[in-house]
Amino acid sequence: MAVLCIHQLLALAVIVEVAPLPVKSLSARYRNWSYYIGDYGGFVVPPDAGHFEGQTLTDAPVVYEKSPEDQLPWKYRMTYLFFNGSTGANGYEVGLALSDDLLRWTF
Repeated sequence: MAVLCIHQLLALAVIVEVAPLPVKSLSARYRNWSYYIGDYGGFVVPPDAGHFEGQTLTDAPVVYEKSPEDQLPWKYRMTYLFFNGSTGANGYEVGLALSDDLLRWTF
């Protein structure tokens, strides 16, 4: 394992500095995007998804397609974390959302 002193790290930082012109030309195609706002005001998972008592935050959505042996309707699944701040719970829990088009979700 190599250990670098602060002087070596500073020297590396100077070497890695990127010129502004190439960065602007490389990023041009990614500017001025339009985003799908959808039913949730721009959120993938709205902060009150599922409307659980004490729910204050949502985080970490993971989307996957259902397997052929899955008997539930809807083609896609999304698990997400939410913080339950109700008295006595105070912790993270997992929620499940279902969708057919990846845009509208049933929480």
